Amino acid sequence: MKSELRPIEFHQFCTAVLKLNLTPGQTVIAKVAFGDYNPSDLDGEERSLAVQFFGGLEEVSEDARRFVILRLGRGSGKTTLCAAYAVYCAVSQPVKVGPGDTPYVITIAPDKDTARLSISMAREMMRGQPALDRLIVSDEKTSITVRRPNGQQVKIEAFAASRGGSSVRGRTILAFLLDEAEFFTSNGDDGRSYAVNDHDIFRALKPRLVRNGKGMMVSTPWPVETLMGTMFDRNYAHPVDGVAVCAPTVLVRSNDQDVVAMVEDEMRKDPENARREFYCEVEGLTGEGFFDLSALRGSVTDDAFPRGYNRLWPVAAACDLGFKNDSSTLCIVQFDGRKYHLTDLLEKRPKPGRPLRPSEVIKDFAAMAQRYGCNHIISDGHYRESVKEHLAENNLGLVDAPEGMKGKQDTFSRVRSVLHEGLVVLPNSELTKRLISQAKLVTAKAAPGGGLSIKIPRKVGLGHGDLVSAFVLAVHRLAYGQVKQESPLYEPGTPEWNQEFTRRMWVAEAKRNAKCLAQAEKEVRATMSAKRHRELFTLRSERLSYG
Repeated sequence: MKSELRPIEFHQFCTAVLKLNLTPGQTVIAKVAFGDYNPSDLDGEERSLAVQFFGGLEEVSEDARRFVILRLGRGSGKTTLCAAYAVYCAVSQPVKVGPGDTPYVITIAPDKDTARLSISMAREMMRGQPALDRLIVSDEKTSITVRRPNGQQVKIEAFAASRGGSSVRGRTILAFLLDEAEFFTSNGDDGRSYAVNDHDIFRALKPRLVRNGKGMMVSTPWPVETLMGTMFDRNYAHPVDGVAVCAPTVLVRSNDQDVVAMVEDEMRKDPENARREFYCEVEGLTGEGFFDLSALRGSVTDDAFPRGYNRLWPVAAACDLGFKNDSSTLCIVQFDGRKYHLTDLLEKRPKPGRPLRPSEVIKDFAAMAQRYGCNHIISDGHYRESVKEHLAENNLGLVDAPEGMKGKQDTFSRVRSVLHEGLVVLPNSELTKRLISQAKLVTAKAAPGGGLSIKIPRKVGLGHGDLVSAFVLAVHRLAYGQVKQESPLYEPGTPEWNQEFTRRMWVAEAKRNAKCLAQAEKEVRATMSAKRHRELFTLRSERLSYG
């Protein structure tokens, strides 16, 4: 069960050397996934947690321990454990290499910034312990080189994912970590879809791993096909070529009330995302409705429509344009400091054989936007130059909407967040009903690399999501708006007017005094400086004369 090669086991190294305060859940992962324990070796709470983390598994074969697949919830401490294991391997793992060969502990992530997180944490762990700090002989942004007491050097280094795993070839590897492994681009075994993919990187790492080394994949789940996802499904509860762990945040950090409160808060705001991020559930984001139906219904009120314009509230006008097959829509949204109010909608539909005229559409949109105090309209890149020209003719500017798949994901995700928090107000009207019907059709599908592919299918009678697209752009534009503060007006001669007049006089006097004081201090400093220069000149002259 326990290795005789290392003087101390990993979970003991974490607590005794690195001074980490492991939770019971983290201790279980450290003992079984990173160490030599079997779930059947544990007792009490640790035994109960091991049953849940490892799917009821009792024994783990030595061959399966070579690779560890960690599907851990956000905030569970997965980066801490992996960084600690990197330090553990670097200072204590036995290895025999040829002269001049430096063994590596490697972290690879979808991008270098993510990979550096593990290195940064390993650096802080070592710098915090004098005995380990003395072993560091080189410390750079993406690597740490340590010299063991026997003189052997080991390097901990971070890499961004590279084509064919080229960045890690030619190295002797003590251990490797694929961080956020379910967010790598992946294309199965054909090797053609992506130049950089997880299968190629794994193939480059695997043969370079020393006999007693360990390869780790760690990530929150993402519902697309990846190497980590495939290996997890193949090994969870029945190890074949790896040990699979599924550990929700609330089980790993059950004794941390702040973490529990964070999970509960996220469950209220975005249950689907919380189930994936914190409970490691991979269902969802696979094509079903993007907006919650009950949240859409709950946002509808009996307010008058169109809503009255409040000039103190930030306002945004956004359009989605179509002239032949799709409608052109303009949406006006106001922000009261907390909620986003749908204020007005305008939809222009083309008729068969009679497409809309851009100049007429933009003219009507401009008139409506100006009526609500807008000096620009948000629009996507379609018909950009034509729209810009026609808006200029009506003394309005054009603001480009966020572009590409990421831009669409950001705008729709922002609106979904505020909608699910109950911060959207939709007055009841026929156009509002059409907007909600279109919103129900919006779907999101997980894309490789961690993004979302947002789709609005076309449906007879509902168009192509023109109303909901314009609404999303307007709400996103107001994400950081601030309500203006209106100064009250008082009747001259009233007590309120006299009080405000006195207050302003005091403010003006205080500013004038402060300005005079600053000028006086400046003149004193200048005088003292000149006096000091004269004293130094006199002193130098006397010394020259004496010499």
